[in-house]
Amino acid sequence: MNATAALAEQPVRVLPSGLTLGAGSRIAIVRLGAIGDVVNTMPLLVALREALPEAHLTWVIEPKSWPILEGHRALDEHVLFPRHDLLAQGAAFVRALRARRFDVVLDTQRLLKSAAVSLATGCHMRVGFDRRRSKEGNWLFATAHLPPREGQAPMIDQFREFAAALGLPLGPVRWDLPITEVARERAAAALEGIARPYVVLNLGASKPENLWPAERWAELTLRLGDALGRPVLWTGGPQDVERARAAAAHASPARDLVGATDLKTLAVVLGGASVVVSCDTGPMHIAVAMGAPVVGLFGPADPNRTGPYGWLDHVVTPRDGSRDMRDLAVDDVLASVRRVVAKHPRGEGAHS
Repeated sequence: MNATAALAEQPVRVLPSGLTLGAGSRIAIVRLGAIGDVVNTMPLLVALREALPEAHLTWVIEPKSWPILEGHRALDEHVLFPRHDLLAQGAAFVRALRARRFDVVLDTQRLLKSAAVSLATGCHMRVGFDRRRSKEGNWLFATAHLPPREGQAPMIDQFREFAAALGLPLGPVRWDLPITEVARERAAAALEGIARPYVVLNLGASKPENLWPAERWAELTLRLGDALGRPVLWTGGPQDVERARAAAAHASPARDLVGATDLKTLAVVLGGASVVVSCDTGPMHIAVAMGAPVVGLFGPADPNRTGPYGWLDHVVTPRDGSRDMRDLAVDDVLASVRRVVAKHPRGEGAHS
């Protein structure tokens, strides 16, 4: 029997006999990449902290996503993964991981890259997803796996399975996204002169196939202004500036903040909206974490897995079974926004 076949026959297990988590336990979360995924993993971090207040919690993360997590009350420390300079910094990174002598490593990312990071910690208790939910052979590197589950579930709930598998109690889903006073001041300056309540349209998406055409955003801007009589703001990252310019050829928002805010400032802006309309991207999940009502626009991605948590009833998808974002109708988005505003007239979110 080869090594792969032997690993495939390992029984599903989580805590081995004799392992007890408690005061002083050293736990690592490996979640390296996308901002939205980091936000969706925060409820796991909160659950670990609430169940194990004296444990030492470390997060292994990439530099691009660290700003949204920085300052989190539940986190003791972080280790930056040197993605773009592994040749020069890789050895120091591995030494930093091994020096922490983790008791448990939770690989929430499911990829070969995260599996390699988990292995590099030298920890003998590496918990990962079951084989069916893993990619790139990630499950082969785990020494324990989450029990398999049937059907689809939001990623937030799947991430919290790690806490449940460790025998820890789960309370309500909370993000506790850390917001600084500086971010609040910057958001106030960015929103100066904007009447409340306001609507935010987040124009970008990290994956091209998840983008909605710029002219549709422009049409929605015009129609929302007429239908709701509320200021419409645009947000997005620096990579979305050209899209905003293309949309501005057809309509202008009350305020264009595309590329003009850092992540924490953006979070405050999104959190103050009466409704946020966004494709499947990091700011959509930030808006949910901040308690804003969200209308998610989905095409190829599965909203039951990565949709706005707590707001799946208001997700808009293309008609007639299409998965092409170009087939997503402005009329349908406008109708969903109207329903959200009617249900939450003061912009009260589903989560606090």
